[in-house]
Amino acid sequence: MANFTDDFNRANGALGSNWESNNTAPGATNTIASNKVGTQTGSARAFSQVKSSILAAASDQYSQISVATYDSGDQFGVSVRGSAPSSAENCYFFWNDGGGNWLLRKVVAGSISLLATQAQTGGAAVPSPPFTMRLEVSGTTLTGKINGTTVITAAAGSDFSGGRPGFVTYYTNTTTLDNFDGGDLSTPVTAIDGTGSATATAATATLRTPALVINALKDIDTGVAKNAVTYTNIHIFLASNRASIAGSLTSKTTSSVGVLTLRHSTLTIGTVYDIVGFNSDGSDRFHASATATDV
Repeated sequence: MANFTDDFNRANGALGSNWESNNTAPGATNTIASNKVGTQTGSARAFSQVKSSILAAASDQYSQISVATYDSGDQFGVSVRGSAPSSAENCYFFWNDGGGNWLLRKVVAGSISLLATQAQTGGAAVPSPPFTMRLEVSGTTLTGKINGTTVITAAAGSDFSGGRPGFVTYYTNTTTLDNFDGGDLSTPVTAIDGTGSATATAATATLRTPALVINALKDIDTGVAKNAVTYTNIHIFLASNRASIAGSLTSKTTSSVGVLTLRHSTLTIGTVYDIVGFNSDGSDRFHASATATDV
């Protein structure tokens, strides 16, 4: 069992030595900006997958990424069984087509074909960001999920039996991607932030402890950005019922760009919560709202 994660929290520029890339036109390459994948050089689809020296994933595998910000016209996705031979890309990928559809596609030696399509309506609608986009392949079955809910399936065929998980972008994007996670479909999912270990496997990752992601956190009194600040007390309320605490956490620290990620076993994916935080001496107070996701 093996998996690989990447939060992209490093200097702007190339993805780094853990990744390999290929493209459908020369020069298309995924890059990091402000601790997220949000820019691309070139003028085509850019495919990136974990290097074989870093991850030797099983044939049954998953690829998952958080869509941190979203522009409705953008195209992007996650891939499985990916490899980058000398001439062109091979993989299956779950794709947002920028035109109101989820797609399952394959690319064989750089030639792309469609396997299935699903309109982004009803239960398959695009949620507000941040949301999680996930592709699983088990045997010859592909399953695309949004926030843990299946929105599209297709037969994978027998084009590839190996390869590694990754992601795909298109050169016109302003959407940003974050928190990649990919590997064996049997890799156990582990809860974070002190809530204990989950017993679910990656194949049933809807049981992963949900998260609230607060971006660009600012102090409630001064409006000053709170980067790398630790809050000793955090309380989570249902936005629809502020009289009841849904959960409490202690000693959580924002990232260097003011992002605070909170996980708690009582959260329900898709539900809106109000969050308040403060230190014991009353300093560094904040109030925010966020929707729980399976990030």
